[in-house]
Amino acid sequence: MSQALQRVGKAFVVGAAAGLIGQILLSIVSLGIPDPALAGMTTACLFGLLSVWLILSGIYFVVGKFGNDGASIPLCGLMFGAAIQSAAAWKAGTTGKKAFLFGFTNIIKMIGIGYASAFILGLLLH
Repeated sequence: MSQALQRVGKAFVVGAAAGLIGQILLSIVSLGIPDPALAGMTTACLFGLLSVWLILSGIYFVVGKFGNDGASIPLCGLMFGAAIQSAAAWKAGTTGKKAFLFGFTNIIKMIGIGYASAFILGLLLH
């Protein structure tokens, strides 16, 4: 099996695991919070807290090394990537505010592209 195919497989496994964990969290939260919007926001908050724990414990680095893109695509990976970009800019001599904006701007672009794509797709499919 080629290396590229192995990378894709690993990314798929890690990304699918992140999605599964999110769905399990949503199912559990929905048992106690019947409002779907509030359950979704609560789940996103819990998923964020879980990702902070994974990063602080060092587990995320192991998962990221194994899954490459599969670990960077979920929201926690996206935010972690932005933090790494900001830290690298700061370490290279960029001021704190500009370094933060460097990472934050990239996140806004990525999220904006995702939301815009979903909006356009929603319009086309409706």
